[in-house]
Amino acid sequence: METETEKKSFDVRERAKNLINDRRFELALFLILGFLLGIMLKTEASKKLTIGFDDYLVEAVENEININQIQKNAIEKQKAEQEEREKALQDQQENVNQQNQKKNVDEQECEGDSCEQ
Repeated sequence: METETEKKSFDVRERAKNLINDRRFELALFLILGFLLGIMLKTEASKKLTIGFDDYLVEAVENEININQIQKNAIEKQKAEQEEREKALQDQQENVNQQNQKKNVDEQECEGDSCEQ
């Protein structure tokens, strides 16, 4: 008949062995996962990246982004906005001038007739 201390010490040893085995199993799974992930990344990278003597064999990929066209469009847009601002400023200045002229004419008419408002 085993005593309780022997059972507890045996149980602790069992748990320690199980814990070590679990950690080894987890480590093995991580290594396998890392290996498979490395293969996947290498395969995908080899489709898009080249280093070495085979560079001339890679087909040229048409770039969907045309920076020159984007720059042209931006410049045209800026010019159009600048012209709109200048036109609005001129219109505003003309309105102010017309109001001033109207005011001056009204003042001149009132001087002779002695208008009161």
